[in-house]
Amino acid sequence: EAAAAREVQTSSRGRRHAQMEFSLRIISTFALLPACSALAVGASCHACHVPQPSTAPRAVVVGQLSAADAARARPLPDSFEDAVAASVSACEEGLLDGSTQLVVEFDTAAGDETFPLLTRTMQVVQPWLPQFLATGLAAAGAGADGELGPTVQLLFPDEGNAAYAAQKWELPDGVRCGSMPRAKLADGCGALLLVAPGATEVAAVQRLVREASETAPTMPLIMFNPKLVDMQSTGYGLVGRELRNQVEKTFLTAFALKTLVDGAVFRQYPGEFTVWSESEGAAGGYALAYIGAKRPSPDDVDEILDGGSVGDGEGDGEGFMREFSKFVKGFQAM
Repeated sequence: EAAAAREVQTSSRGRRHAQMEFSLRIISTFALLPACSALAVGASCHACHVPQPSTAPRAVVVGQLSAADAARARPLPDSFEDAVAASVSACEEGLLDGSTQLVVEFDTAAGDETFPLLTRTMQVVQPWLPQFLATGLAAAGAGADGELGPTVQLLFPDEGNAAYAAQKWELPDGVRCGSMPRAKLADGCGALLLVAPGATEVAAVQRLVREASETAPTMPLIMFNPKLVDMQSTGYGLVGRELRNQVEKTFLTAFALKTLVDGAVFRQYPGEFTVWSESEGAAGGYALAYIGAKRPSPDDVDEILDGGSVGDGEGDGEGFMREFSKFVKGFQAM
C-alpha cells in the first residue's frame, strides 16, 4: 500500500509538471509573436491573425488636457432627440465633404443587453430617416448628375423587420424597405441605408457595397451599428473580419455615441473622437478624458476611464500578462 501511494503521488507530480510546462510553452509562444519578422508595428500576423500592439503616438488624454483641448471638444448631446439631430448633421457634413460611405454608431444601452442591437438601432433609424431625407440627403446632392434618385433603399437583416418597418413606420415617400440577403441595388437609387448588419449578413453587405461602388459611386451608403464579426453566432469569421477592416479603412465614421457603464465615447463629424468619464462635479455629469483624431481602442477606453494614460507599456511579466489577458478577452468578444 505504501508503494502504491508513492506511485500515485509521483504520477500526480508528473502530471502537474507536464501541465505547467505546457502552459509555459503557450505563454512563450505569445511572448515571441511581436518579434515576428513579417510584422510591422500595429500590423497583424497573416499566419496567426493576432493583432500586434501599436506604439504610434497617442492623442491628448486625461491629465494632459488643456483649456484649448476642452474648447475644441464637441459636448455630449443633452437628449436622445439632440443625439439624433447631431447624427443627421454629422452625415450631412460628411457627404458635403465628399465622403459617400458613412457609418453611424448610436448605442446608448451602456452594456444593457435587455433589447438586441437591431431593436435599439431601429429605434434610432425611425426618427433619423425623415430628418435626413429633409436636410442631409438633399444638401448632399448625390448622383452623377447632381440630382437624387427617386428611391431610398432601407435594408434590414431579415424580411420580418423590413415588413414591420414598412407597415408600422410612417415612411417618407420614395423609401423602400427590404432585407439585405434578398435585395438588389435599385436602378436610380438615391441612397442605400443598411440597418444593423451583423455577421450573418456579411456576404450580402459585401455584394451591396461592391454593386454600389461599381454602379453608383457617388450614391450615399450609410451603415447603422454594423457588427460584422460575432463569435457567438458565426465564430471567428475571417471574411467578416476582413469586411470590418475594409469598412474601417474606407467608410467615414460620421457619428459615434456609445455609452458605457462609467463613461461614453463620442464623435460628431467633423469633430474629433472624445472619451468622457462620469464626474459628479462636471457640467452634465461627464468630464472630458480624451480627445484625438484617432479613435481609441476598447482597451484604451478602459485605461482612459480608469485614469491611466493610453500607450503606457510595461516591460515586466505583469505587463505582458495584462496584454495577453486583453488579447484573450478581445478574441472572445469579437
